[in-house]
Amino acid sequence: YLPGLGSYGLYDPWETHYGEVARTMVETGNYIDPWWGSPWDPTDVKREKEGFYSKPPLTMWMQATGMNLLGYNEWGVRLLFPLGAILALLAIYLAMARFFNRRAGLLAVAVTATAPFYAMLGRQAVTDGPMVAIMTIGMMSLAVGLFLCDEDEEASPTLYWGVTALLLLVACAQLWAMWPMDRSPDVVRPYPGEGFFRSIEWWFRETLAVAAGKGWALALFLAPVVFLAARRVLRQKRRRMLYVYLFYICCGLCVPAKGWLAWAPMGLAIIGYLLITGEWRIFRQVDVAGGLLIVFVTGHPWVIAMIGGHDPEWYKRFIIHDHINRLFAGVHSIDDGGFEYFIRWIGYGLFPWIGALPAAIATVFGRLRKTAAGYTPEQKFQLLMLLWAVFGFFLFTRSKTKFHHYILPVIPPLAILIAIFLEDVLAKRARFLPVLLGAAAGVVLWVGQDLIRLPRAPGQASQNLVNLFTYKYDREWATYTDAAGLSKLTGDKLDHAIASNDFLLSHQHWLLWIGLLGVAGFLLLAVYRGWQRHLGTATLTLGGLLCTVFCLQVYLPDVSVDWSQKNMWDAYYAHCTKYGPDEEADFRRHLLTQSMRVPSQLDTFPRAWCKEPVVAFRTNWRGETFYSANTVIPAPETKHLKPFLDQWGNDKPFYLFTERNRVQSELEPNLPAHLKRQYDEIFGANLKFVMLRIEKKEREEKPVEPEAQRDAPIDEPPPPE
Repeated sequence: YLPGLGSYGLYDPWETHYGEVARTMVETGNYIDPWWGSPWDPTDVKREKEGFYSKPPLTMWMQATGMNLLGYNEWGVRLLFPLGAILALLAIYLAMARFFNRRAGLLAVAVTATAPFYAMLGRQAVTDGPMVAIMTIGMMSLAVGLFLCDEDEEASPTLYWGVTALLLLVACAQLWAMWPMDRSPDVVRPYPGEGFFRSIEWWFRETLAVAAGKGWALALFLAPVVFLAARRVLRQKRRRMLYVYLFYICCGLCVPAKGWLAWAPMGLAIIGYLLITGEWRIFRQVDVAGGLLIVFVTGHPWVIAMIGGHDPEWYKRFIIHDHINRLFAGVHSIDDGGFEYFIRWIGYGLFPWIGALPAAIATVFGRLRKTAAGYTPEQKFQLLMLLWAVFGFFLFTRSKTKFHHYILPVIPPLAILIAIFLEDVLAKRARFLPVLLGAAAGVVLWVGQDLIRLPRAPGQASQNLVNLFTYKYDREWATYTDAAGLSKLTGDKLDHAIASNDFLLSHQHWLLWIGLLGVAGFLLLAVYRGWQRHLGTATLTLGGLLCTVFCLQVYLPDVSVDWSQKNMWDAYYAHCTKYGPDEEADFRRHLLTQSMRVPSQLDTFPRAWCKEPVVAFRTNWRGETFYSANTVIPAPETKHLKPFLDQWGNDKPFYLFTERNRVQSELEPNLPAHLKRQYDEIFGANLKFVMLRIEKKEREEKPVEPEAQRDAPIDEPPPPE
């Protein structure tokens, strides 16, 4: 997961969006007031410039930590995300090894880690990866604590101090983040009215909400609550309860990771388990009151800060818009579907292991019992995993807002069920294997052919892998041109078609081998009973490993050429005219005049001190803000170009980037006459974006014969440039 982590650019729009919010946190030293927007705001230009309340802060805190350690680069932004994914894999191994054996643990890690969904989102600096890692660790801890630990079994010192330290780290880090809070323009509330009690109410609210030092006040107010929670954990010596407390800590962490909706798959799975088994006595064994206290101090200090510092804007955006409306009304949805919608993406996301999923689910259903007394600990674990997957699938299927990556929380439990089924096959406990495993090979063929085929339009074939985790599912993609089509092309169009074919064929070859290994593995398991079954499992594992290498080391870097702005900004910094090391004062003046801000660490970011500004014309894909250290000049509408030209001057060169299809249709008609067609393309190796250098050029005067000049009409316009 770590090799090559920084070898390719940040993907638009989410990695760069969250990355810019985190970069601003590092720059300002304020980790509790998330902010997004451009400071450039001349007359008549309206631009995003507000608190960033649509997502909770854990993702930005992780990115900011990495940037503090490694700088403003891809390594810094992504560092902690694969580490979180690896910790979740460790939790899966430990749980499976205790419920079954080490082989089952290794199988579960192999299936989960090599699933394209988990592997690629484990590397993406977005909210879903940390949330799923935290959920997975929590569910593994709960299962081990409830199903494997005796009531009076004493905890090891490692578990005891580890859980205590984690609680204090998570809670105290949020209290520390509160300290810089201060008066903000979005927290001033209207006067509540006349009267003594109204005045007292107003005074207390404003003192808490906007007075200088409110961060210290809130932190000191919450510190005793953190102490009570830590004391509760320190007084607990039983192994079972410390695993349950670890589950509570994970429940708390889910809130700054993704919000309260992250509780839904876990909570519904637990309720479903209790309904099926009737083990309601569990509520008397898990210290619910202590758990609520732990969840509060590990997940809600930042919520208190938001309410105290940014209400009602935060409440309207995060709770109403991004929780209630997203689930029940639909927000930003660019795709839709019914029950079958996520089945397709689970198929791609678990390739090539997906073949075993129907058999794995059928096996668990075949072991259902009427009462808890009929279940072994292993069967209880399987049931909990099944319910986690089923209720997660139901919840996200019913959501009015649908993105493909929303189904990621069901991937770990499904991968665990697949691993348990494969362990049953190797241990000769499974039945009807020829039928089940033969069908598994057919499922791999069915899903594989959809990934392997050569696309004729965007949104097909291998693009489905990047569509597992990104935005805009019909974004520009390479399409295949057959020999007959190539014969009709010439010049740049022919070169582009050949490059697209090479790109697609390279991916096809990888996916073909992965699919063949998956089919061969399941057929070996179906046909043979002896050592060949171990060979079949090894073949499947090899296919999974090959899939991971392809996804992380080949596919993500290849696709980032078109899905990231990094290469474009590298070209700008290499091409622009630069200030010298002794001209920092001039560069600062230039930034204040043009971008209306000066980054605090000019020696490290942006990468070069360029004299010519960059305009983002009719685009808002977020990468431009991060890679320019928020010095890019936004022109989200065509009318916004004129204020920039008036300010910068019509005769000075500047750079402009936009979507390729906007150059002729929207940019050219809105340039002043002396700048029309006066631009050079300095970067075009991207299917979506193009970077131009725009500069008024001297006209080339052509000699004119005296007779011709005398005969020309006096009102004839000059020849085109």
